[in-house]
Amino acid sequence: MKAHYILIAALCGLTGCREDNGAADAADRREMPPLKVSVMNMEQRTVELKSSWFGHLRGVEQADIRPQVSGTLIRQVYWDGSICDKGELLFEIDPATYQAAVDREAANLATARAVKLQAEASLNRVQKDLDRYDKLIRTGAISVKNLTDAQQNLKEMQAALEQAEAGIKQAEASLENARINLDRTKVRAPFRGLASKATASAHDHVFHRPHPGGFFRDGKTGSQPSDGWNRECENRAHGRHAGF
Repeated sequence: MKAHYILIAALCGLTGCREDNGAADAADRREMPPLKVSVMNMEQRTVELKSSWFGHLRGVEQADIRPQVSGTLIRQVYWDGSICDKGELLFEIDPATYQAAVDREAANLATARAVKLQAEASLNRVQKDLDRYDKLIRTGAISVKNLTDAQQNLKEMQAALEQAEAGIKQAEASLENARINLDRTKVRAPFRGLASKATASAHDHVFHRPHPGGFFRDGKTGSQPSDGWNRECENRAHGRHAGF
């Protein structure tokens, strides 16, 4: 009878374990829903890889525009930040003084040419006198001293003519220099580019100085001299360049 009780207890315990395991599995199924997955077909193709960065572009051409002659700035022709073409007028300096210099040098050139004409006339006169003395000396009508003086005068007139020709060349060079300075009163763009803000305005007096940095804003120190201007250009075909 005792053996029957032990078997029944064992069976009851086994049945209780099965019931407990079934309840736990049901609880797990309620807490963990089935996972969702995506399915796609594999295919072979070329994929373009793209990357992006932040940076500063600097053009292969850049220039700082500095006045090559001194004077009063009459006007700024371009708009700050505008695209300017090669040869486009940017600034204009008062040309009155330089136009007067051109007129003065033109007058000096005319004077030099007149001096040359006078020297040529004197040389021709002395040459004729020498030819005449050469004939007269054979007849004894004049002395040898007269012939010698005529020969000396001829050499002096030849030297005067050469000096007059040199004076013409010097006057021509001075006139050309004056014309160059007059042309420099109109400041033009050396190439196509993007213009930055000018640091000088109309009625400012700008100066031509040989040393760099004496005209414009210094990007390192932040100084802003009042006697110049600066342009920054961007050549769209070649990148960025600073400073017309």
